[in-house]
Amino acid sequence: MESQELESHNGRCDWYETLKRKVVYFPGEEITTKPDVFVYLRNGDDNVCYMRYKPELLTDPNVKAEWIQLLPDKAVGKVKNDWEGGYIRIRLFVGIFGDSEDTISSCGWDSTPPKPSGKTHTLMCNLYQCK
Repeated sequence: MESQELESHNGRCDWYETLKRKVVYFPGEEITTKPDVFVYLRNGDDNVCYMRYKPELLTDPNVKAEWIQLLPDKAVGKVKNDWEGGYIRIRLFVGIFGDSEDTISSCGWDSTPPKPSGKTHTLMCNLYQCK
């Protein structure tokens, strides 16, 4: 998913956007075989900052949103200092929904996506704020 690009005014962007839900299904039973999850802050076509998550650390469907510091991509060179990488308030989940999880809206994930057949892992993300 990608939000719209905004220009800053005096170093600030007022941003509010609701993106259409995209649900990504990962086949297989073992969460340790799933790819890492990357969150990028982009400048045009460049991924200038990022955060990388191991999916096995994102298995709590009741997780609260938290502020994380993004890491500058030194290869791109748009952000020189680590402390200028930006912050986002985000929550992420990767896991299997079974019979005990009737709806994900009870965990605050909005409406229920269609349940996948078998043991398929689902990736969900809510992004609240950026600095």
